[in-house]
Amino acid sequence: MDEKDFVGFTRRRFMGSVSCLVLGGSWIHRIPSVPIQEKQKRTFRQPFSSEEKKIIGQSSMANNIESYLDKRYSCAEAIFSVSLEALGCPENWVHASASFGGGLGRGDLCGLLTGGMMAIGVAGGKLHQDRDAMKQWVRQKSDAYWAWWETWGPVHCRQLRTQYEGREEFLMMSQRVAAKMETIIQPAFG
Repeated sequence: MDEKDFVGFTRRRFMGSVSCLVLGGSWIHRIPSVPIQEKQKRTFRQPFSSEEKKIIGQSSMANNIESYLDKRYSCAEAIFSVSLEALGCPENWVHASASFGGGLGRGDLCGLLTGGMMAIGVAGGKLHQDRDAMKQWVRQKSDAYWAWWETWGPVHCRQLRTQYEGREEFLMMSQRVAAKMETIIQPAFG
């Protein structure tokens, strides 16, 4: 509407338009509602698909994470430990992840997520001597990891804990994450 047309749009015309919209809108509730079908969101507690079983069966990280959980490592320590092992890094580096378990000890960001982010940083450092190249690789991989994570569930521990029941479902979640992490950091395996 240009200025010339706007000048002819009086308050009376405006009020008449609004009243027609309001009064005429009474028919809207008669339109049958069509349910919007949302895509079923995956959850970490879902049983493995046949394809996932194959991937997890071939993943050394997915197969080794249970041993760290059995040692009472937190989720962050377990994923970081299997990553360090695969990357050929000193085992005692795991202490860097000690405060990340249980959602930073506060039910916040999941330790499997944050421990994985730490592993991506270590892998990037192994792959790239140039700091800018390393940071670019790490950003790309951490963005991909975060995006993948969000397709499975929330990022916060307090929300995730309501989605799985018991040790078996937590192990399944941990193995799924470890297999994904292996695909991300594999280029840096020593």
